[in-house]
Amino acid sequence: MELKEHLTVLAKRESSKLGNVLAAYEVKKWPDGRIDELDEMGMLISIPDATTIKCPCCSKGCSVEPVKGIANDGTEFCEVLCEKEGSSDVEPFYLKQWQITEKIRKYLPKTKKKLEDAPPADYIIKQQGGQFILTYKGNDEILPKTLGSKYIVYLLTHKDKDISAIQLEMECALKPTDRPADPDDVSEGLGVIEHAGDLGNLADFKPAQMQSAIELLEQKIEDTDKQAEKGHYQSQLDLMHKYMSGSKNVYGTNRKTGAPLEKARCRVTPAINTVKRKIQDKQLKAHLKSYIKTGSYLSYKPDDAVFWDIS
Repeated sequence: MELKEHLTVLAKRESSKLGNVLAAYEVKKWPDGRIDELDEMGMLISIPDATTIKCPCCSKGCSVEPVKGIANDGTEFCEVLCEKEGSSDVEPFYLKQWQITEKIRKYLPKTKKKLEDAPPADYIIKQQGGQFILTYKGNDEILPKTLGSKYIVYLLTHKDKDISAIQLEMECALKPTDRPADPDDVSEGLGVIEHAGDLGNLADFKPAQMQSAIELLEQKIEDTDKQAEKGHYQSQLDLMHKYMSGSKNVYGTNRKTGAPLEKARCRVTPAINTVKRKIQDKQLKAHLKSYIKTGSYLSYKPDDAVFWDIS
């Protein structure tokens, strides 16, 4: 990335909700000497090291406090102690932090007098009437009114974070008043499948049929503005995901039942994938497919220059 373009990107970052502090992983891919160059210009200053770091030992993504010290040969070392996998050495560099100074604001794009003359922003999130609109490289995409859309927006606004499926559900949950207390029936949701008949026993249905029913329920949630109906459909959807979390996995063996993280994964991943399939803009669809990672721990890790602003 050329220096001028980089200054504009950092200026947008400094003025966004992401803040003006840069972690080591964000600057590691910068061109050689760029940190020193920005430091000399007064656009960047080094600040005290971070006190915690993401544990590199296992997939839980815990935030831990590393042990630092000086080895016998005089070199600095940094070690992480993982309850699950023991200890692991990490580069002391990954604790370093930098702060973007206010001087960089002069590199913000000039604002045109007329709104219609302003250049389109590359990455914008708007919310209108409970619905999200993503502006990706000048093109607008209206997301459906589903939890899957909320999950995607949360990931976009928490770049480079590893977020558990349980945490994602908690952050994006419907208000308690939106859901019936005791969901006990999925027949209405499944009954719309053309060849289904009487659907009293979920075990009688193939995964493809279950997925079709899930998509139809998500569509109902999107189409209705009535909170009571929305909550009713959502409760059915939750029950179906709960059932599927205890069914067989792709290897034909039974999934572990009673595992909250696994159940959350089985609810969150299909919801996100359903929204991605419905996206019309090919560039946006390809971007989300490439950079949103699903599973027990989800993340959005695009190129360094990508930052979504909420308007």
